[in-house]
Amino acid sequence: MELVNAHLPNATRNLYPPDYQNGTMCAWDEATPDGEIKTFDTLQDVYDANWTVIHCEACANCSNWNDMEIQWETRDSLASMAQKCAMKSLFGSVQDVHQCYMDEVGFYSPCASCWTYDSMCSKYYCTFIFLQAVIINNAGNFSVGPNHVTSANCEEAMCGEEYAPCAGATRRRMNIESDIDRPEWQQCSVAEHDWAAVFGIP
Repeated sequence: MELVNAHLPNATRNLYPPDYQNGTMCAWDEATPDGEIKTFDTLQDVYDANWTVIHCEACANCSNWNDMEIQWETRDSLASMAQKCAMKSLFGSVQDVHQCYMDEVGFYSPCASCWTYDSMCSKYYCTFIFLQAVIINNAGNFSVGPNHVTSANCEEAMCGEEYAPCAGATRRRMNIESDIDRPEWQQCSVAEHDWAAVFGIP
């Protein structure tokens, strides 16, 4: 837990830099499966091009219609689904975890690779915290904050700096409130899409 607390401040600064809400943005020209998606240097550049912000920070492996739709549709269950995929590594291989993210969650392979990295990293650094939570019946606590040392907080501190740039689109960067309880300032407020309308999924 001391290691998590030591890493968390620097991870937080890197994941949520001062220009998080107005710097590098991932945007598209139209909210359709065929829309062009690319990274802009600033929020103003997105507005000047008459495009729409998809998420804060650069586009990457999960910044596509399929993987973003999944993150919206599973916003209340994805953390638990990820735990189940991660469990595949206990009696299987890294490939089993990757396959789970593709078959059970539905991510494309590049995005599944990012989630697999996150699962394996979390297994290495955060297993003790997870098992401790199981003992106290708190394994479903996905809170993230400076005063919590949960499995989710450990992942943020130890794995987030690699995972988030790999994925690009994450729920917090898309301004989706999910099953992970996050501080409001971690949500990308300039991503203003009504995702239910975009994807046709309430």
